[in-house]
Amino acid sequence: MRSALVVLLLFLPIAAGGFLLLRVANGLQSEAQMAAGLKQTSGRLLTISIMWGPSVARGSHSNYSADARYTFEVDGREYTGNGIFGIHSSSLDGLKEELKPWLNDPYATVTEHPDSWTEAFSYAPIAETVPVYYDAAEPTRSYFGTPSAEQPPRGVMSVFAIGMLLFGLGGAALVIYSGIDDRRHARDVNRRRAGDAAAAATGVAPPSIADTREFTRLAVVAIRAIEVAMAGDSAYNRLDSALDSLRQMRDHPDDALLHTEQLGFTRWLSGEWDLETWGPHGEQILAAVNALELFHHRWRAASRTRLIAV
Repeated sequence: MRSALVVLLLFLPIAAGGFLLLRVANGLQSEAQMAAGLKQTSGRLLTISIMWGPSVARGSHSNYSADARYTFEVDGREYTGNGIFGIHSSSLDGLKEELKPWLNDPYATVTEHPDSWTEAFSYAPIAETVPVYYDAAEPTRSYFGTPSAEQPPRGVMSVFAIGMLLFGLGGAALVIYSGIDDRRHARDVNRRRAGDAAAAATGVAPPSIADTREFTRLAVVAIRAIEVAMAGDSAYNRLDSALDSLRQMRDHPDDALLHTEQLGFTRWLSGEWDLETWGPHGEQILAAVNALELFHHRWRAASRTRLIAV
């Protein structure tokens, strides 16, 4: 039980993390919303580069990303930043198109190596001023460019968050189920111990779960046969006491198997009526109680044999 609690404590934080990540994914801001909380100033653009790198996206063989360097001043102190607003493409041509508004210095040094495994494009202006957005509380957090109103993609993060949430909840449910299973196991152990005690007192080995289920099934068949007969003919109300006994056996099959030497339904019914006077349900009732008594007799004989063998 203690180990189950430990595992439960491991899974619940995973579920909580998934829930928080899902909240983060749903709360992602657009660049325009982010910029609204930043201060704006002018900065000096140093370089813009487009770098090539392997892609993790399925079906894509290349992935390009933009990198920038610029400087700006806050309260007389110079900072260098590399954040860029308005960049969403991962292709070389797409990035060059998005960066086009900032590639306007005719004297800039431009190099292009589309087949390069590292830097595919670089731009170094002589003197170019760009808008910079920075966090007043932490100026090292900054971006240059024009903020986009486009909402960032949430799909991957949302799927990952939901996966974490389901994994954590599934693990917690597994632990809870394990606890229930442990209780069932303990109940079965107690049941076997009680059966062993009963065997010592009655000379009969305790029934297996399969034996108990079969005895219960046969008792239910006999009960239904009598109930159907009583519903159609009041003459069968004389079987009411037999019906009560069968219901007790259905509800407490272990006691019936262990402590009842003989059921006696067939003998009682035969002594009560002749078969000819039983009416249309007589044979069905007799067959049902016969099957129950035959199983009971055979089980007790086999049980004593097993007990002696042990």
